[in-house]
Amino acid sequence: MKKILNFIDGINRILLLLLGVFLSIMIGVLSVQVLSRTLIGHSIPWSEELARFLMIYLVFIGAALALRKQQLIAIEFVAEKAKFNTRRFLKITSNVIGIVFFGVIFVQGLEVMARVQTQVSAALQLPMSVVYAALPIGAVLLTMNAIAVIIELGIASEDKNMEVEK
Repeated sequence: MKKILNFIDGINRILLLLLGVFLSIMIGVLSVQVLSRTLIGHSIPWSEELARFLMIYLVFIGAALALRKQQLIAIEFVAEKAKFNTRRFLKITSNVIGIVFFGVIFVQGLEVMARVQTQVSAALQLPMSVVYAALPIGAVLLTMNAIAVIIELGIASEDKNMEVEK
């Protein structure tokens, strides 16, 4: 199980770097766009489209990383009052429900990609299937990190049981 967690965390480190690159590109392009519009009076037609597409990927990658660190917004007042095993059960259950939801996003994302495969974006002339690929890619990343959280909760349970036995 530790090998699986190490593998997922390795992928997450790469995703964190990718997140930084995408954010840097987005900030740079938007900064040039604002300067171009204010100083020259001419806007760059593709900059807003690129920023929008990067933001879509940033949201899915960021959500996957936040899920892994259990930093997504959650209502936990019930879980906080519960005992360890109940809290663990609630977290595992919510992650399993999340995995089912991510499966729906994955399937629907593939269907949308198939429908838009002949379309291209207005300014960048990028196939829209590349943009909509964020849905299945994000679903896979979210599922991967939900599984990691479930594994960690299972390991925490084993560690807790070992402490009780001592």
